[in-house]
Amino acid sequence: MILDVHHDSWQWTGKMSTDHDKVLARFNATWTQIATAFRNEPAQLVFESINEPQFDNADNARKADLLNELNTSFHKVVRASGGTNKNRLLMLPTEVCTPTSG
Repeated sequence: MILDVHHDSWQWTGKMSTDHDKVLARFNATWTQIATAFRNEPAQLVFESINEPQFDNADNARKADLLNELNTSFHKVVRASGGTNKNRLLMLPTEVCTPTSG
């Protein structure tokens, strides 16, 4: 089973380039709540930071930086929550979950 922040990039995380601090705070608060609530669930539960992330008003380099920041923050929040989350499999997506070539 995979638990993620799903399609939120279409609603609020996509605004990270223009409302950085608010979006990051909300993302961290969301994952803090999720990680705490599910920290003792079996390892079969996988967390994905965000599904199909997209960012408005940013060039490709900025989008990559924003996604890296979200994924890094997600990793820190989940690992710090303890329990099974110390070693849980975490999925870190690419932008829009599209593989890059070459």
